Amino acid sequence: MTAAPEKGNGGGAFPGRRAETPDRGLCVRGVCKSFDRTPVLTNVSLQVAPGEFVCVLGPSGCGKTTLLRVVAGLETPDSGSVLIGGGDVTRIPTAGRGVGIVFQSYALFPNLTALQNVAFGLRRRETGASSIRQKALELLDLVGLAESAQKYPGQLSGGQQQRVALARALAPEPSILLLDEPLSALDAKVRQSLRKEIRRLQRRLGITAVMVTHDQEEALTMSDRMVVMHKGRLTQFASPEEIYRLPSTRFVADFIGAMNFLEGWRAEGAIARYGGIDIRLPAPLGADGSVVTLAIRPEDVQIGRDLFPDENAFVATVAEMEFRGAGYYLTLKALTALKALTDGGKGGMRLEALLSPLRASQLKIGAGDCVKVRLPRERLICFAEDGTAVGFAGGGPE
Repeated sequence: MTAAPEKGNGGGAFPGRRAETPDRGLCVRGVCKSFDRTPVLTNVSLQVAPGEFVCVLGPSGCGKTTLLRVVAGLETPDSGSVLIGGGDVTRIPTAGRGVGIVFQSYALFPNLTALQNVAFGLRRRETGASSIRQKALELLDLVGLAESAQKYPGQLSGGQQQRVALARALAPEPSILLLDEPLSALDAKVRQSLRKEIRRLQRRLGITAVMVTHDQEEALTMSDRMVVMHKGRLTQFASPEEIYRLPSTRFVADFIGAMNFLEGWRAEGAIARYGGIDIRLPAPLGADGSVVTLAIRPEDVQIGRDLFPDENAFVATVAEMEFRGAGYYLTLKALTALKALTDGGKGGMRLEALLSPLRASQLKIGAGDCVKVRLPRERLICFAEDGTAVGFAGGGPE
């Protein structure tokens, strides 16, 4: 059984409370789940620390929502276990798990006011109408909606409705807050504002939170750690910075952010060779002659005129130059010996590079110009033929 949720501290529900909470972490152990004999989750295990905010990310059909539903008690795993606060809740119904759930669709009662919707989550724990009303008002104030307490959901914007849903989920003082793509139905500016608000509240309350999202920017900006799932398996579980800079597989590298891939290079020690071109790697890769894929982020590709050293540098033309607000995306077509690397010389190897507006202005370049391109070895990532990372990024060994 899970530990019983704490009572409010005197004046109300837990607005302002952070310390003196028991272990409210989450542990998922070896969970498997199939539907109609089709595996959806395969041996998924993860440990979420008390007070941690974890985002679960992955393509459609990867199992991320099913994982959240297993934690919530809305699905029963075929095998494995779920522990909350140290207690095994695998066979305990949702109502007995001490979880609060926020859905994408808000799931508010249309015939109840905002105040009544929040109060609904308190009826199991509180007795006395005045106590319920006071705590519901405190929670609405916590999410910035005290003045809208008497409005019905139809009178509120999408962002306001989701704030009410958040307040209702927090009302019973859950051990774990579960969020199932709560911002996906909102427009971009409202999403940005509300994700900051959710993160602020989560930190203030010290509550453990797990959020499923398909939005990479949400996951990168909101989470302490991210889970990346693929085909029902947990592929990588690490900080946003580590996942972005040190992806454990080619899938993760390709799925998170933009990435250039240079296929089919043969490694000899710390050198990758293809045709007449040598690219120095962050570290030796082991057996000589092994085939590797090199990868580098567009923002790590260096562009200049004649200022770079020769290591990992070559000449390219700017095939395309596209302004995207925060910077310019350049499509580069390599010349000379690199031309035959990928397509027999028909079109040459192509790379994408990202330049800030200031850097683009300094270089005074445009489509059709010839530039020098450099691939810093400390920013290269290397993948073996099976897709696993075998190199280093972000300051790996020299």
